[in-house]
Amino acid sequence: MGKQGQLAGVVLKGILPLPHQGQPPGSELDPDLMGAPGVQQYRYQAGPLPLVQPPVVQQGLPSLLAGGIGDKGHFSGLVPHQQVPHGAALRAQPMDNGQILLADAKIMHEVPVASPLPLSVPAFDDTARRIADEMSHLDVAEMAAALKCSGTIAAQNRLRFEQMPHAPRHAAILTYNGHAYKHLKAGTLDAEALSFAQRHVWITGFLYGVLRPLDGIVPYRMEQGITLDATGGMPVNRFWRATGGATQIVLDSVAADDGVLVHLSTTEFESIFDMKRLSSEARLVQPMFYVSTGGRLAVQAVWAKACRGAMLRYIIDNRIYNPTLLAGFDYEGFHFAPGAGDDLHPCFIKEK
Repeated sequence: MGKQGQLAGVVLKGILPLPHQGQPPGSELDPDLMGAPGVQQYRYQAGPLPLVQPPVVQQGLPSLLAGGIGDKGHFSGLVPHQQVPHGAALRAQPMDNGQILLADAKIMHEVPVASPLPLSVPAFDDTARRIADEMSHLDVAEMAAALKCSGTIAAQNRLRFEQMPHAPRHAAILTYNGHAYKHLKAGTLDAEALSFAQRHVWITGFLYGVLRPLDGIVPYRMEQGITLDATGGMPVNRFWRATGGATQIVLDSVAADDGVLVHLSTTEFESIFDMKRLSSEARLVQPMFYVSTGGRLAVQAVWAKACRGAMLRYIIDNRIYNPTLLAGFDYEGFHFAPGAGDDLHPCFIKEK
């Protein structure tokens, strides 16, 4: 065992892949599949969004000595090392526990690695299509101003939006290629790992609101301050928050398991959510990554993005079912610092 509160050498087993729900097995996603026979939409795409009840989280870790290594409890605070027998393997049950947010990226693969699993349809695909259609009618100068980019990038994205209805789609998690995704290394995830990610990860963005990893998308670029008729004359980020769909679908997924939401997204994407609801209706855990220079802590954006992607990979690889097990994360000199944060803001520090 490592220090108290850290589980060194933890082995997590028993997660089973769930059947794909958005598309018949063995088929490829067609952009016009919405409503087609045999394709099940997310239930949020048809009818009003349901209300959710605040999750009930059991406090306190059952004794593993008395209950057996396979027992699992939801707990807050660090894990008392005395409760786990020396050399024992702590096994996660084959249950869905915990949801995770990760931001999308501006840099994208034009031809991503093919997914070994069928693609799903984004929950808010119709809305994204309307936004993309309106964006496609901007000229290059207008696009450059809206996206705050060069003329070359503006022309590329104008063409992307124009071709979006008929362009081939690829799994979202394999399409993004920003800094976090380079450290996630999603292209090396096998089918079982992708299945786990599909059940636990939400990718935040201004075009689609939220995506599951296997949702089929095409490359795009979107900024938060863009105001369109498709967004009711509101900036696109305010539109997602005001309509509430992104908030509700995430909260429903959180309520369906253990009430925990691990926030590995970036601050700018908080604007698409009702953060008061996320904080009050979910146990919102936001890991923090600091570089220490002469005892002074600072967040360095490049390292923070790298650690978010790497931590998601750690969660997927180890099938982490409880946020306290994040204490085992160790990456490029970043280590868990027990006294630097709290249960909702675990801190990982790199000494420079």
